[in-house]
Amino acid sequence: GVLIKIFSLASMDIENEDDLELIASDNEEELIDDSGNDSEADRVVGHIVFDKKAGVGCEVQANEASSEEVCGGGEEVQLFETEEATGDAFMAVKPWIGAVVEPSEHPDPDPSPPDVDYKLEYVFGYRAEDSRNNVFYNTEGNVVYMTACLGVILNKEENTQVFFGGCEVESCEKQHATDKNNHTNDITSINVSDDRTLACSGQNGSTPTVFVWDAVTGEKVQRFVLPKGSREVSAIAFSNDNKYVGTVDNHNDHYVRVYEIASGKCIFEQKSGNNKVFDLEWSKKEGHYEFSTCGEKHYMVWRPLEALGKAGIYGSKAKQTSHACVTYDEKGTAYTGGANSLIHCWRNRQLAKAYKVHSSGFVGAIKVFEGRVYSGGRDGCVIISNPNTEEIERQVELGSLIRAIDFKDGNLLVGSREGTIVEVNPDGDVTTLMNSHSDGEAWGLALTPDARIVSSGDDNKIMVWDLEAKRLVGQGTVSDVDEKSKAGKASTLSKLAPSKCARAVAFNGATGHVAVASNSGTVTIRESVDNLDEIIATMKHSKEWIEVLVYSPCNTMLASGSHDNNIYIYDVEDGYSLKCKLRAHNSYITSVDWSADSSVIKSVCGAYELLFFDVASGTQDPGGASATVDTVWATNTAKFGW
Repeated sequence: GVLIKIFSLASMDIENEDDLELIASDNEEELIDDSGNDSEADRVVGHIVFDKKAGVGCEVQANEASSEEVCGGGEEVQLFETEEATGDAFMAVKPWIGAVVEPSEHPDPDPSPPDVDYKLEYVFGYRAEDSRNNVFYNTEGNVVYMTACLGVILNKEENTQVFFGGCEVESCEKQHATDKNNHTNDITSINVSDDRTLACSGQNGSTPTVFVWDAVTGEKVQRFVLPKGSREVSAIAFSNDNKYVGTVDNHNDHYVRVYEIASGKCIFEQKSGNNKVFDLEWSKKEGHYEFSTCGEKHYMVWRPLEALGKAGIYGSKAKQTSHACVTYDEKGTAYTGGANSLIHCWRNRQLAKAYKVHSSGFVGAIKVFEGRVYSGGRDGCVIISNPNTEEIERQVELGSLIRAIDFKDGNLLVGSREGTIVEVNPDGDVTTLMNSHSDGEAWGLALTPDARIVSSGDDNKIMVWDLEAKRLVGQGTVSDVDEKSKAGKASTLSKLAPSKCARAVAFNGATGHVAVASNSGTVTIRESVDNLDEIIATMKHSKEWIEVLVYSPCNTMLASGSHDNNIYIYDVEDGYSLKCKLRAHNSYITSVDWSADSSVIKSVCGAYELLFFDVASGTQDPGGASATVDTVWATNTAKFGW
């Protein structure tokens, strides 16, 4: 299936997602690059409205005030302590308790675990937004890389995958899985040994875990745990004889550490400074236990067995700059890719020369094979150059920022910022091995009857995946214009406009339409899965971003659950006109479920309310929980229920 990372604010005690302050991870690209009629829909019964500005709930009568208005003079309500509700929810200590009623028919409770085991089969995705030098060949010519908390070994001939991780793990404490045998958080760096037999990977988290594993089978070899406060493993690499693993963390002092693989002990630890470190690589010279680190205004050479770490000396060869990547040759010469588009050659931490082969932007990936430098830059080109003559011998244009390069048996392996992994054969033919969402989060997910998946994310992409062929088979664009939402905003690490980020998609089984909801609050209807860029309807009723899109089982209505606390119901047969607006929730909508006959909706919001609505009248049913004990539900996505 598709691996999608979903972060739900409903799982936190937060009334308004705008109160969250997200601190984006350092990004070297920044650091080193020198109307329908709503009268019927607005009808509400007396209820408590959550005021986002004041942070309190106030009792409001029908048509008295909107959820956006400040509730002056009303009684303050501690929203998560008590509820002033009617019907089944009356006197509930928690909003959903009174709304959970035993159905008239159900199987007998069975506390035993399910008799089904799940095994991860395939993952679409490759992490490229904040990592580099992270795609490799193993000894068998298969591709090793990472996505989410998985190490992936892709058989490029059969298009099958083997994983490090992805198995069932035990919980060592409440809501915390043990990380003794695999990663439990996103992998932020990965590397493969020079002999291509071993892989090492490090994750993020307060106490990041590092694993060494077999690059062919995915079996665990060793485990290290960095000290608390390390935040993430920013870079990692093997010594040329596979005795040691070097790491750099994201602590304020960016500690450099070396671990002995056989014993699992840390034999070296030293601060590297305040500047972010992007890459680490050991010398390929036999018996040469030296490695270099590079980053923001940073280049240092380390000899851990001598407990030495010294900064590089530029001299008169070039001005000091930032470096995104580093590699070595068999003679012990180091090469770094600079923010100034130059390739820097270092001998004994002294800059020997710097030469330019890339037209502009920083050099994002670099490797040395058989005396030639393979470099990839922001100019979208992979260039093979002779470091002695400084001449370009071959150039491959791929059109996107290059993140990773490897070379084996005449084939060139390249990972790009757009989330793609491609292979270029000696004749120059390019084969795409993997595609991915590539910015912010990927939330939207819809399954079609013909075993295709439609996904959307914060990267202005709508992607279609074939589950049988296990490949990307279609792609569209969320929006071509930059627009903000009318109120509020979605927290994201993406730099794109809210109109170009989409966190909900839905598929209509009768018409073949694909509904896409953007973070600007706009819903667009696409003609079909095969024609995603043909927009046949646009709805802009929501004032904030939309988390939920669900077509009714009869395929004649579309429900849109917004962060403006409302659910908008659209009439598919009437050109997606607004049928009604369901208003009763005190917080943003997190789930919507239709009854099998498309007459009733149950929904949950960020205030943990489970409410029921009659779709025909467009009103809340305060006694909906009791009234639906015999109801068959088409889906059950609500966090709360029987």
